[in-house]
Amino acid sequence: MRPTTEELKRRAEELSLELSRLRGERDTLRFEAKRLAEKRDALRREAERLRSEAAKLREKRDTLNSEVKRLKEAREEFWRRRREALKKMKEVNLKLREVMQRLPPKSARELKGEIEKVEWIIQTEPLPLEEERRLVENIRRLENQLAVHRAARSLLEEASKLRREAESFRVKAEESHKELLRAAEESQSHHERLLQLYREIRKLRADADKVQRQYLEVRERCRVLDAKCRDVSKEVRECREELRRLEEEERAKRLLEAQKEVEKHALEKLKRKEPLTFEEFKILVEKGKV
Repeated sequence: MRPTTEELKRRAEELSLELSRLRGERDTLRFEAKRLAEKRDALRREAERLRSEAAKLREKRDTLNSEVKRLKEAREEFWRRRREALKKMKEVNLKLREVMQRLPPKSARELKGEIEKVEWIIQTEPLPLEEERRLVENIRRLENQLAVHRAARSLLEEASKLRREAESFRVKAEESHKELLRAAEESQSHHERLLQLYREIRKLRADADKVQRQYLEVRERCRVLDAKCRDVSKEVRECREELRRLEEEERAKRLLEAQKEVEKHALEKLKRKEPLTFEEFKILVEKGKV
């Protein structure tokens, strides 16, 4: 059974209201999708910014770790060289003790004076051969004693030099250790900040993924509403087209009934031989009644 004009009008109005409601809901979801996309993109940009910061920080940390390694090797090398210097100094001190046990009672200055005095006698005074030999032997004995002083002095100087070297290596080792601690502390600070950045990046990426899932859900709901809007819009058009056809049929029916009524009235007037209006005459002509 075909619906009436009033039924079609009510149906078209109901469908229009439903379409308006669906479009409003769809537009709200589109706005929400846009907001979610912007939020997702902002989270991803922040994660990328922190990732770039982390890369630079990781490079600084690795550079500091290399510096720590270098300083550690330098410190160990200084300590090794200090041990070598102390070992040599110990050996020199042992030799020095041996030499000191042979040290003559006279000082080096006294021995030099005696040698010069004896040499002066040999050079300036005529001496019997035996006396000259005795004096030469005396010079040799004095020079041997002076050599002991020279050996002791040389060993003392060498021991002092080795002591200074050992002290210098100790200072350098401690300075390297201080620099090492500073670099290690700075590296640890960078490492802790790096771990914090990684945690923040993971959270940002997780939040971005969550927002992306929400965005896709909203987009899917938008797609479903778009399909419903198309279906309802099509139904509204079909309903309005059917309404127009029905209204045209009703207008044609009313026009036909009106023409029949005019025709009937005109025929009655003809029977009574009354004058016809132009419209009445036209209708009778079209019907072939005159």
